[in-house]
Amino acid sequence: MILAIANKPKFHITPAGATQQILGVAIDITDRKQAEANLEQSNARFESAMLAIRGAVYEWNLQTQTVYRSKGLFDLLGIRAEDASPTNEWWTERVHPDDLERAQAEFLAAPAGIDRFESEYRVRHAAGYWIYVSDRSYFQYDPQGELLKVVGFNTDITDRKRTEEELHQSQLLVQRQLMEIEAIYQTAPIGLTILDRDLRYVRLNQRLAEINGIDIDVSGAPFAKSCPI
Repeated sequence: MILAIANKPKFHITPAGATQQILGVAIDITDRKQAEANLEQSNARFESAMLAIRGAVYEWNLQTQTVYRSKGLFDLLGIRAEDASPTNEWWTERVHPDDLERAQAEFLAAPAGIDRFESEYRVRHAAGYWIYVSDRSYFQYDPQGELLKVVGFNTDITDRKRTEEELHQSQLLVQRQLMEIEAIYQTAPIGLTILDRDLRYVRLNQRLAEINGIDIDVSGAPFAKSCPI
C-alpha cells in the first residue's frame, strides 16, 4: 500500500551554522490526495462530455448573480466563454426581441418548487444571424425552498424549427388547395359525384342533386337507383 505523506521539517542551526537537529511531523494525507484525484478525474469527465455534445452548459448563481458558461458557447454562438460577461443580462441582450418577453414570462410563471424548466427562443449568433435554441434547466433550492442556482443546457434546434415551419407551410398549402377544390366542387355548373367501388354514393354536389331531383344527402345509396339515366 502506498501512502501520501506531508512532511514539514524544522531545522535547528548552531551559532556556527551547522545543523544541530531536525524536527518534523509526518502526516498521512492519502485521503486528501485521493479526493483531489477524484475531483480532477470528475472535472476531466465533465470537460470531455462538454466536448462531445453540441451546446453550452451554464450555471446561474442567483446569490452572486454570476453565470458560468462552458466552452460549448463558441460552438453555439461563435463566442468564447471567456469573452462573455458572467451575467444573465449578457444572455438576455442576445435573445430575439420578439421572444424575450415571452421567455421571461414563462420563467417567472413557472410553479414554485419545480425542479425542471424548458423553453425555446431565438438568440443572436456572433455572425449576426438568429438561431433557435432549446433551453433546458434544473433548479437547485436551499432547505428553506429558496432558489439558489439554475443549471442548464442550451442546444441549437434551428434545423428542427426550420423543418417544422416547412411542414406547417406545406399543411397550410394542402388545406388551401382542398378548400379551393371544395369550392369548385360545390359551385360547378355541372353535376359531380364521388362513388365507391360498389357504385354507391360517397357524396354529390348540389347541381347533380337538382338535375336528378334527389336529396343531396344520399351517402351510401346505390347510384343506379337514384340516377334517372
